[in-house]
This record gives sequence, structure tokens and C-alpha cells, in this order.
Amino acid sequence: MIRFLKTKLLILAIIMIPFSAFAEHTPYFKGVFGINKFNRIRNFNNFKQNSNFSPDIGIGGGAGYNFDSTFRGDILVSYTKLTFHNHSKATSFYDFYLNTKEVVINSVMFNIYKDFFTITENVKLFGGIGVGVSQITESITWEALIPDRSNARKINLSTGVANRKVVYNFSHSVIAGLDFKVSDRINMELTYQYKNHGTTASRKLAKVDIDQKHYLAHKIYTGIRYNL
Repeated sequence: MIRFLKTKLLILAIIMIPFSAFAEHTPYFKGVFGINKFNRIRNFNNFKQNSNFSPDIGIGGGAGYNFDSTFRGDILVSYTKLTFHNHSKATSFYDFYLNTKEVVINSVMFNIYKDFFTITENVKLFGGIGVGVSQITESITWEALIPDRSNARKINLSTGVANRKVVYNFSHSVIAGLDFKVSDRINMELTYQYKNHGTTASRKLAKVDIDQKHYLAHKIYTGIRYNL
């Protein structure tokens, strides 16, 4: 994960160097750290998967430009790791559980921000939008509890082999937050983001059709901008 972030940030820095002389104002580097709450996911046979809010941590970093005193843009690389717990509707014949052991989401987003209101001399309210690509890696297993028809008191446990899937999706988000000027070079952000990471297609697992998953996230994070 750290190697992934370092590689992406190095690429961004190399790309930005030739253009820094043409910036109307200043380029900046940015780091973010926050928590995520993902939507409930519905699957086959009325399964309801909830992201464990333990919380789900997200980190990231990137680089951008202050185009003027109220308008800026950046490219951010982020990493989020999720776990899920599941509930299924039991029947008289079986109780089936689908367990998503781990979901990792890496994303690269281009974001544009606009300061709308000045609350105090050093505090501004801003909004923004973002577009980009998310890499979603799902690692899942399945379990089924099946009554033994020859012995009503016995229940057999059937377990499936872990399944791993990687998809790349178009992502987009809306953003709102507060910008705090700490010094001439440093700004701190407190941000809310509603982010759509896209959908993973349905598939068969243990001869069962598993419905597609749609990853929608509520994110609250802090960011530090260092103006060059």
C-alpha cells in the first residue's frame, strides 16, 4: 500500500515539474486522512451486507495548483480497506451466508474546488467535484448451513474457496468543506465527500448468482496542503 502511494506521488511530481513555471499562482502538495462509511449492499436471496464501521480508514496524497485566490484543482491517489458483516434471511431448508472478507479500493481522482464564502479572515467554505478511476479488489468466501435430511438435529456446514476479483470503474464525487489558513504556505481542510466508486458486475459463486455490488461512500477527512 505504501509502495503504491509513493509510486503514484512520484509520477505526479515528475509530471508537474515542467508546468510549474506556467501556473498563475502556486502549486501545492496535499495529504489526506479520514474515515469512510459505505452503503448497505444487497445481494442474492435478500442478503444485506454492511460495511463494518470500525472505522474504515482512508489515506491518500497528491499534488495540485492554486489557480487564483478562490479556485484550485488537484490529483489525489487514495487507498481504502473495507470489511463486511452479513445477514441473510433463514428458510426452513438452509441459512446461507456470503462473507466478503476484504475489499480494497485504490482510486486516482482529478478534483476541482471553488471557495464560495469567507467565514472569517482565515476560514472559507468551499465546494467541489471530482472524476477519476477506482480499482476495486474483492476477496470473498461463502458458507452454507444445510440441514441433514436424514437427521433433523444435524446441520452440515459447507464452505467455498475464496474468490478474488479486480475491476476498474469510473468514479465521481461531490465535495464540501472548510478551508483553514494556518500560514502562508500551509492550509488545512475539513471535508465531506460523497463518492461513487462504481459497480462490480454479477457473477456465479458456488452455482449461485451473486448480485452486483454498488460502492457508494460517505467520507469525512482532513487534508493538509503545502503551497510551494
